[in-house]
Amino acid sequence: MLVHFNPAINFKADSPLTPETSVPAKVINPVQEQEVPKNNNTSLKVGNIFIATSSVIKGLIYGFLAGTTVATYHWVTRAIPDAAKKGLSLIDTLQHPAKSIGWKGNLYAGVTALGVGLFHIIRGKVKNDQRKINAGQI
Repeated sequence: MLVHFNPAINFKADSPLTPETSVPAKVINPVQEQEVPKNNNTSLKVGNIFIATSSVIKGLIYGFLAGTTVATYHWVTRAIPDAAKKGLSLIDTLQHPAKSIGWKGNLYAGVTALGVGLFHIIRGKVKNDQRKINAGQI
């Protein structure tokens, strides 16, 4: 809102009002309502799609890496020593790592991959929602 100073108005209390110093009947500079620019919703939607997609991709990659790490840990600490104890060849253990890890190692790797992946996907969605709220307030 703009406030304009009108020099024709006399602010002295002891001076009499004359036609020159009286308040004009019509405002010289009327205050006009300025249009508030609205935020562009299409750009917000496109940005949200990219943020959501990147969080899903990040969750899939991190989940895959975490599952692979747990499977490798079980393969190194359990499968290779068990194969040496049972007299199996190292080549069979290397060629079939999922079979040599066993069902517990595969289960741990799958649960870890799922947990880490879902964590990153949910965290990305929450951040995306927070950005939507903040963008709507601008």
